[in-house]
Amino acid sequence: MIGLLENTLRARYPEVVGSLSDGIQCDDGWLDILNALFSEITKHCKGLGIPIPRARQVKEKTGSLRCYLSSKDDFIAGLIQMSEEISGKTCEVCGEPGLMDVENNVVQVRCLRHGARTEAERERSTTIWRLESNRPASIERRVPGMTEEGAHLWILDLLNEVADDYCVKHATGFRVNAVRQGDGLQFEARGADQRLDGMMAMTSAFWKRRLL
Repeated sequence: MIGLLENTLRARYPEVVGSLSDGIQCDDGWLDILNALFSEITKHCKGLGIPIPRARQVKEKTGSLRCYLSSKDDFIAGLIQMSEEISGKTCEVCGEPGLMDVENNVVQVRCLRHGARTEAERERSTTIWRLESNRPASIERRVPGMTEEGAHLWILDLLNEVADDYCVKHATGFRVNAVRQGDGLQFEARGADQRLDGMMAMTSAFWKRRLL
């Protein structure tokens, strides 16, 4: 990440990344994700009156974001999990929607403008292994794909996939009855635990920043 943007994050969230010795090891396209993540971590901890955890490492690994903290509760774990999942759909260079792929044994997320291969190019690839851009469809729909205002948002499909995976063993009664647009995304949910609350908070915070 270039110095100006990293310095901005350090100045904005000194409790989280102010003492990060290795710097933020990813490109600028994930700035909105990191802004949303650090903001939600800070707001959560201040709201509960608990110490804000310090980041030990923030980097790209195997094509997606990794954020390791000195401590975390279930809510923060949900924030981090969702931020990693969002990064896997976001071009690391510019922040536009992207594809995760493997070429020459390098995993990266890129949009077409910044080097992503088309489906035809992916099919012709001689790379031995590569990641598909989409997971199999979720077995059960837990999060609506559209807002109450009628907007179909890819971020809701992603949240549904992540939540459905988690709910196989946890919070099996979780459902989002409605999603409304406003200050970010507002979820009318039942059966959520703290980790799912964190996932929804990260989804809302990221989407709000995309609209700024």
